[in-house]
Amino acid sequence: MARQLEVLTYVFMEPSAAEELTFCWNYWRLLHDAMGDVAMNDWEQILLNCPEAQHIAEAGVYLAYSNKWSVDADYQTLAFPGCNVDAIALLPHQQPALPSVHLLDDPVPQSWRQVARTFKGILDLRLSENHHLQPCDHMLEALNFSSCSLSLFVGCIKDSNSIQSLAKVVMPDSDLWIVTEPHVDLMPLQNKHRELSAWVIVEHTSEGNIAALPTSPHIFLRVKSVAKNQQESLTHTLLGMAPADNRLRSLEVYGCELTEAQLQETLVELQRKNLRTIFRKQIEEGPSRVLTIREKKYALILTDEPPLPPQAEPSRHVSLEHAKSPTSLPVALAVSGENPSVKRTLASSQGHYYMTMYALNVVLPPALRLVMKIVCADKPSEVTYLDYSYTRYKEKKCHGLLSYVSNKSHMMDALNKCDCEELDVRPFDAQPLIELVFLFLSGCSKMYGIDPAIEDAEYKNLVNLMREVRDIRTKWLIGQMENTPEVNGEANRIIDIAIELVREAAKLHRVPDADAVVERAEYACLSLLDKYDDVYIDDDAYAADIVMMENWSQRFLGKVKDEEFKKLRDLGCIEIYESPDHWWVEPLLSIFVSRDHQYKFDETLKNVIFGKLHGVRILLRCRDTKARSFSDVIEQNFPKACSKIGVSSVEYILKYQYPLIFVDAYDEADAMYREVIEEMVYKFHKYPCKIVINHRFVADSLDSSKPLVLPLALKMSKFPKNFKFC
Repeated sequence: MARQLEVLTYVFMEPSAAEELTFCWNYWRLLHDAMGDVAMNDWEQILLNCPEAQHIAEAGVYLAYSNKWSVDADYQTLAFPGCNVDAIALLPHQQPALPSVHLLDDPVPQSWRQVARTFKGILDLRLSENHHLQPCDHMLEALNFSSCSLSLFVGCIKDSNSIQSLAKVVMPDSDLWIVTEPHVDLMPLQNKHRELSAWVIVEHTSEGNIAALPTSPHIFLRVKSVAKNQQESLTHTLLGMAPADNRLRSLEVYGCELTEAQLQETLVELQRKNLRTIFRKQIEEGPSRVLTIREKKYALILTDEPPLPPQAEPSRHVSLEHAKSPTSLPVALAVSGENPSVKRTLASSQGHYYMTMYALNVVLPPALRLVMKIVCADKPSEVTYLDYSYTRYKEKKCHGLLSYVSNKSHMMDALNKCDCEELDVRPFDAQPLIELVFLFLSGCSKMYGIDPAIEDAEYKNLVNLMREVRDIRTKWLIGQMENTPEVNGEANRIIDIAIELVREAAKLHRVPDADAVVERAEYACLSLLDKYDDVYIDDDAYAADIVMMENWSQRFLGKVKDEEFKKLRDLGCIEIYESPDHWWVEPLLSIFVSRDHQYKFDETLKNVIFGKLHGVRILLRCRDTKARSFSDVIEQNFPKACSKIGVSSVEYILKYQYPLIFVDAYDEADAMYREVIEEMVYKFHKYPCKIVINHRFVADSLDSSKPLVLPLALKMSKFPKNFKFC
C-alpha cells in the first residue's frame, strides 16, 4: 500500500515527466486497478500531497467521496472535523449554508484562519464537545478578522479577550454554551444571544475576582465541582455572578458534595439576597427549594418566598430514593393473594403464559450458562464473562459487538455484579443473560478470524437458535403488555432450544464425552420443568399482575386510543422522548418534535407513540392542582393497586414494565407541578421508557414559535451531540 501511494502520487504530480505522452494511456488498466485498491483515506492524503491537483478538491470530488466530510444536498450543509480542515480550497468558489467546525488543534492551523477570513455566512463552532475542559481561546483570535456570524458556539473560554472576539460574530439568535471561570467577563455578550448557558467551576476566589453575568431572561447558570464544606465559596460565586437584575432562567449545581443542610443554608442566603429564578418570564412560585435532578446534581428554585423550615418541609430525599422490590417491603406478606395463607401456583394462574415465562427465565438460563462455559473454556475463574468477552473482542478488534449490553446500564450492572450465575434485573426476566449469550455467539466467527459475512454453519446454527429465543421472548412480552398471550406450546420449544444449544456448542468445541454432557443438560431442563406445578407466584410477580391488570382496564385501546391521539393533534405540539442506549450522555433522547418534523398525525405517528412494547400507561394531567408529588400521580393512575400493595411497590413495578408516560397540557403546569414532572423524569431516566409531552405553542423566548422550557433532565437532551458536563 505504501508503494501504491508513492506511485500514484508520482503519477498525479509528474504525468508529463514520461518520455511519451501516451504513458498513462498505455498503462491505464494497471493504473485503474491500483486506484481501486487504494482506500478513500489514502486518496485523501494523495490529494493533499499534490499541489498541482488541488483543482480536484476545488471541483468537489474530494468533498463528495471522503467519508470524513458530509455534504447534504437538500440543506447545503458542510461539516468537517479538524483532520480535514486543511482541505478548504472549495470555500472561495462555493460557500455552504452552514459549516460546522470541530477542532481544537494547537497551534491554530492556518487553514482555520483561512476559513474565518474567507467564509461570510453563518457558522457553527463546536470546539469543546468531546473535550469540554480544554480551552479554545487560541481558536477564537481568528474571529477578530472574520466576516462570518455564529449560530452556535460550544467551547471552554478562560480569557476575557476571547469573549470580546466571540462578541464580534455572535447574533441575537445565537445559542452559546460556554464553560468558563468566575473571573471571565461575559458582559460583551449582552443582547447577543438567544440562550446563554454558562458552566462555571467553583473555586476559592477572593472578592473582586468574579464577573457578573449579562442581564437577560435567557441566562442559564450551572456551577460544577462543589467540594465538601465549600459552601461559602459556592454562595460567594453565585452572588458574584448574579446579573444586575438578580434574575436567572435556571440555576443548577453539578458534582455537589455539600450536605442537604449546607445546600439549604446556601438557598436561604441566596433568597435573602434577592436572587430569583424565572419561569415563563415570571419569578417561580411556591417556597424556595432545592430540586434533586440526579445524584449530586441539583436545581435551586429561588422565589419570593423563603424556604420552608426543615422540620416542616416534606422529605424529598425519601421520595427520590430508588423504589424497592415488594419482597423487601413490610406489605410483602400480604401481596400473594387476598388471603395471605393461600398461595397461588404459576400453573393455576394464566396457564401457557406463565409456563413460557418459567421456561424462559428458570429453565433456559442454566443451559445458557453451560453454553458460555463450553465456549469460554479458557476463561480464568476469577474473570467475569463480560470482562472476558471484552478482552477477546478487543484482541480481535471486535470490541463493539457488546455495545448493546454495555450501554444498557441496568444490564451492565447486573452482569458485572452477578456474572452469569444469578440475574434478577426485572421481575421474571433473564434478558441480560440472553443478550450476552446472543451477542457473544454472534461475534464468535470474528473471534476466530473468519469473515463475518461467511459464518461457519455451526456458529450460524447457535446464533439462529438464540435469535429464536429472542423472538419468543418478544412475543411473550407483547402478550403481557396487550393482555392477549398467544404463547401456547412455546415452553416446550424453549426446552428443545436449550438442549440443542448445548449439543451444538459441545460438538463445535469438541467437548469430551459430548453425548453425556447433552444428556445431563436435558435431564436438568426436564427436572426444572417438572417443578413448574409446585412453583408459587412470588411477590414481585403478583405485584406486577395487580398493576398490569388495573392498567389494562384503563388503557388507551381502540376508540379510547383514537380519542387520546386526537387530543394530542388538537394541542398542536408534541414532543416524544425515549430513553436511549447512552443514557449517561443524554438522559432522554428527543426522537420526535412535531414542530420540527413534517410528520402527519397518521397511523405511522400513532405507532411511534403507542408502540406495542410500551405496556403500562401513566398519565400526568398538568391542570391538576391536587398532585404535589409523583406518588400522588401514581395513586391517581393505580388506586386499586396502591391500596393493595402500596405506592412504593407500584412504583417499583412500573420501572420494569416499559412505561409510556403522557404529560398532558404541559403549558398549563404551574411551578409546583413542574417539580412533580422533574421527579418523574429523575425516577425513570435509567429505565426503558417513553415520555410524550403535549402542549400549545407559547411565547417563552425571543422566538415566539418555541415551546415551553422542558424539564431539566429532558432539557439536557437538547445539548449539542456528545456535549457532556457532568
